[in-house]
Amino acid sequence: MTIEKALKWSRLWWLLSFDLTAHFQDELWLNQIGHGLLDYIRSTLNLKVDLPTYGSDPRPKVYRRLEEFEERFGREALDRLLWWERCIFIHDGADRASEFLWRMVAYSQPSSNGTSPIGSAFESVRHECLIHDRRAEEEMRDPKFSAWDRAAIEAEGSSRVEVADSIKTIAAGNAFARSWHSNVTAKGTAFLDQVFSMVSNIPASSELRFDPETIPFPSSWEFDLRF
Repeated sequence: MTIEKALKWSRLWWLLSFDLTAHFQDELWLNQIGHGLLDYIRSTLNLKVDLPTYGSDPRPKVYRRLEEFEERFGREALDRLLWWERCIFIHDGADRASEFLWRMVAYSQPSSNGTSPIGSAFESVRHECLIHDRRAEEEMRDPKFSAWDRAAIEAEGSSRVEVADSIKTIAAGNAFARSWHSNVTAKGTAFLDQVFSMVSNIPASSELRFDPETIPFPSSWEFDLRF
């Protein structure tokens, strides 16, 4: 485990300790981890000594924390937590990059007016994501931060806006993944071949250009997701 990875885990543990995070556990796909496990994460985080400080090495503490988690809940529960860190949590630009690229693709295509199967599928994805985004904005208009949440924000030197944005970003990624699965992946491999061919052949003069050699095959990220 690198320092960078350990810092990501420290941030994840911190975010999962929030009461606000638990309130949105369905949207964050945390229901596959379990509310009891979130309570445990909260109870084992000491805001005075457990948050990384400048020049500190978080790796030993993160390792012990994961080891203790496995001892308490078992390997299956740890695997679910590892899955959430690897596939769901968004900490920086490298996280869930494949989905993000294909979301850009879906949003870059013009409305189909029902004439193109691919355009129609992308339009459905955009529409469903828009509904989710509007609902999320409404729910987060006045988020309720508990006393613990406020203390955690202060201890980390963060802000309420930053926490709310982090929750919304992860939830939006999940909404896209769910919508993409039902409107694109479910149409089968032949349809995915057509989608990939379409994107690979976008003219070089196009404003939005995707390198066919580096863009991931559509829906390939779903091998790690659980629907």
